[in-house]
Amino acid sequence: SDAVIFGAAMPKPEAHRAGKQRGGRGAWRRRHRGMAAKEVGAEGGSVVPNASWWSDEQVMLPGGLMCPKPPPYAAAKPQLPTGLASAETPRLTAELAKKHASKDNLLIATYVNFNRLDFALTLVMHLLAMGNPHYLVGAMDDQVGHALASRGVNTFFMSTGLTTRDTGWGTPAFRQLGLHKANLVLELARTGVDCLTVDADALLLRDPFPYLRALPDADVLTSSDYLVATNGYADEGLEGRSAFGAAFNIGYIFVRATAVEFVKRWSKACHRDPNAWDQNLFKSILHSGGRRGRSSAPTAAKPGNPRLQPMFTTSEGRQLMVGVLPVSLFASGHTHFVSRMAHLMHTTPYMVHTTFQYGGAQ
Repeated sequence: SDAVIFGAAMPKPEAHRAGKQRGGRGAWRRRHRGMAAKEVGAEGGSVVPNASWWSDEQVMLPGGLMCPKPPPYAAAKPQLPTGLASAETPRLTAELAKKHASKDNLLIATYVNFNRLDFALTLVMHLLAMGNPHYLVGAMDDQVGHALASRGVNTFFMSTGLTTRDTGWGTPAFRQLGLHKANLVLELARTGVDCLTVDADALLLRDPFPYLRALPDADVLTSSDYLVATNGYADEGLEGRSAFGAAFNIGYIFVRATAVEFVKRWSKACHRDPNAWDQNLFKSILHSGGRRGRSSAPTAAKPGNPRLQPMFTTSEGRQLMVGVLPVSLFASGHTHFVSRMAHLMHTTPYMVHTTFQYGGAQ
């Protein structure tokens, strides 16, 4: 084929590290760009754009173009039913949460208004395709509640009173949405389930439960806006200590029921200062602690996973164990689409949160 496959010849992580040692990341990029330019030098060749996934196989597209074989998450999804009877959307209760949680008490939750109905349907179809039915979707208005119920989606009603249209990043409605999110995380923790709460624009590409199950000592796990993989591309574990100094991103957070006291303190802080950014307060409360107001900045890790840091101190004197999810596998828009970290690791991320993307952000 005349097609040129960008990414098919990307160096393995070991080669990338060696490249860094011979002149740093910039030198590696210059060498790789030169290699790619040489490969596409033949005039008239058909070019397939950079793939956002990695594969060691190629498939032929209509017209004869070759393309890296799409990953499992690109396969056709099971279709949701349509036209089901739409009963009254229930409220969130412990009974409802435990009904839909896994046998080991894990649950995934998101929330949408009618304007983001398609986001919720996409998330649900991805989960069902993975074989994971353990989710709930919060309906922020009656319209989306009926729409979700008519498609057979596990849903509950959130009384927000916010617009059914796009809130727009940074708007007053966006700030109000943060208050409702803090309330939701608190309500979920009070049900007794261990819940992964995700924004609807955080696409789930792999089942996260195996990763969470491997971290039984973690009370709180958060994604991050950090742009550096602190442990390199050959490591799929939690980020290292330096990641705790970067901005947390609560578009993808795992909170066990054991952290309910922390979530209550965070929710109160959000309502006390509604103009503050909820994820900044999330981080500051983790640092401030809950016992006589003393600081709970990360200290020496306790036995167990050394990348879990003891932070928020409960009224009983226990420190919550907190971890930062790897930015390569629980990716931002930048680390996935620009840095292409998972691609360099020759793997598929668990999640891509479409941050650092500016279309439609107004």
